[in-house]
Amino acid sequence: MKTPSSLPQASSRFCTSRSNPARHTLAQRIASTFPDIAAATLSESNCLLPKGFIAKVNNRGAVSLTGTNPNTPAESYTPYFDALTRRLNHSFPVGDNPWLTFTQAPTTIQLAVHSIPTDVLPEDYEQLFNSIKNSIHNAKAVTIGAARYLNKDRAARLSKKATSAVVSVNPYDVPILTPALFLFSRRLKVEKTTQANRYTQCTNRYRFGHAYARCTQKHPTCPYCALHHTRSAHRCQNPICPKGGDSKAISGCCPTSPPHCPNCGDDRDAFSRTCRAKPVPPPQPEPSAPSDEELSDASSDSKEAMDVCDNGRPAPSTPEAPSTQTVDLSTPRPVRQSKDTHDPPSGTPPAPTGRGLPPLTPYKTSGPSRK
Repeated sequence: MKTPSSLPQASSRFCTSRSNPARHTLAQRIASTFPDIAAATLSESNCLLPKGFIAKVNNRGAVSLTGTNPNTPAESYTPYFDALTRRLNHSFPVGDNPWLTFTQAPTTIQLAVHSIPTDVLPEDYEQLFNSIKNSIHNAKAVTIGAARYLNKDRAARLSKKATSAVVSVNPYDVPILTPALFLFSRRLKVEKTTQANRYTQCTNRYRFGHAYARCTQKHPTCPYCALHHTRSAHRCQNPICPKGGDSKAISGCCPTSPPHCPNCGDDRDAFSRTCRAKPVPPPQPEPSAPSDEELSDASSDSKEAMDVCDNGRPAPSTPEAPSTQTVDLSTPRPVRQSKDTHDPPSGTPPAPTGRGLPPLTPYKTSGPSRK
């Protein structure tokens, strides 16, 4: 029997955001412990689905769970989203900023539509979606979910006769719109966008700031020696290389093949953390330590559950009175003395008897001591 193909990672992910996006002080603890908390919640709900997850918390406090079973989609957990949300809000301090109900992670694909005449598109960024949505639906009967300009600089866009727009579509609509479609009485090229930032390293020339799909260099550059060959083709010129660099690609295997960075020119390869050309991310602010009140609210043994209303705010609830019997510890308990035990001398403080309990007063026997 053929094994079913693995789902895309995004199809196995569901997430939740806070009412007001804000970094959580216990983000690392949430990422470490919530997978087991979620598994326990599913077990309590008699869920028969796989219970292995990977949790992540971003800088805006959003929590995502990705199933480790590659064949179980996130939509299978939909009936348990409310229970998982309540447990998340109950297990960690939220104050007046709880998490909203879990939802499936967006799985849309972003396509770039090129060479759109600038005189047919609205100048207002907010009106772009309605304008291009109608045109694409009329041409291909496909409904897009979002639209934005590829170039965010309005003045730069208006200075040219054509521009590009990025639209979000469902994965099954990608073959309908690519590689081209007719809009505004002309044939426009359509392709998948490539996500990149200033830290992205190209795998063709190993420079920073763009991906391989956007590299303009025709020939490859070796990240080990900066010569014009691929990484896998790098070989040491020493036929008796002690590390076997003459038969496989190894960076700086021996003095015969010293590394040379194609970015900074130093004696290191393009993957070195100390490369002078590598962008340095800005320092992140240190998270403040949680207060005593937040830590007390985070106790998993608390009997006061926190529900989420339709508006995302905690629902008012009345805590139940404790049903356990209260024990008065103010009255000293007699302590049985062992053999050869004498009363402590006057002025000697009693030994500690436990955390949070009053000290016990030694019990004096009125009769003769036991022999």
